[in-house]
Amino acid sequence: MRRPVAVAVLAALAAALVVAAAALSAGSSGASDTITACVKKSSGAARIVRAGTRCKRGERRVSWKRIGLAGRRGAQGATGAQGLQGQQGTQGMTGEPGIDAFNDLDGMSCTRGSDEGTVDIVFGMGGVARMRCVVPGDGPVCGDGIQEGGEACDDGNTNPTDSCTNACLLPTCGDNVRQGSEQCDTGTQNSYCDTDCSTAVCGDNHVNAQAGEQCDTGGYSASCDNDCTAPACGDGNTNLAFGEQCDDGNIVSGDGCQSDCTFTP
Repeated sequence: MRRPVAVAVLAALAAALVVAAAALSAGSSGASDTITACVKKSSGAARIVRAGTRCKRGERRVSWKRIGLAGRRGAQGATGAQGLQGQQGTQGMTGEPGIDAFNDLDGMSCTRGSDEGTVDIVFGMGGVARMRCVVPGDGPVCGDGIQEGGEACDDGNTNPTDSCTNACLLPTCGDNVRQGSEQCDTGTQNSYCDTDCSTAVCGDNHVNAQAGEQCDTGGYSASCDNDCTAPACGDGNTNLAFGEQCDDGNIVSGDGCQSDCTFTP
């Protein structure tokens, strides 16, 4: 690609200075203080000519003042006087104590967002440390594996059925989470779960009214039949503890069992 003529001319002229200097030293220009060159417009190539020479077609005439030899360098100037020393600045504020051990961070100032707080280091299970920036109003963090504050436990996981609930409380029957040996836990007694978190069964010695039990003494007793209903003559359940000798399901005499559930007519 052709370079612009102006750029090429400048480059050629720089080279021409060397040629011109050689020509001058050879006496080609005599005592003239002007150097003349013909520069090709297409390539920028320059040739040094005499002042009266006419340039060829496709060339342009360029001239410049001859540059004399540089003079000797002058002696170095004297060094200036050194300025007066400035006054010592004021002493800065004392920084926080240095850190020699990890525990030294505990209690140091910190920021969380735009709030100022203090570093809190607490060691949990297995000696694992938890560090956080505590700001005013913060409480214990349930689930971080560190028991603190009002937490009854903190096992550091989200499993609600292990030895610590997700509310950091010890598991208890009635907390609506089935854990350990519990057969059920619905928070309150219902038709299939007793208050001791066992499955409601007649004869388990737990009265469950929602399951239809009127009583439950674990079997026949003076106050309960083995179907967990209150004993009554004529209910078809012979309850010896209740004083019955028989119970044929009615209170009609003369049919083998008297109306008072005895055999005596």
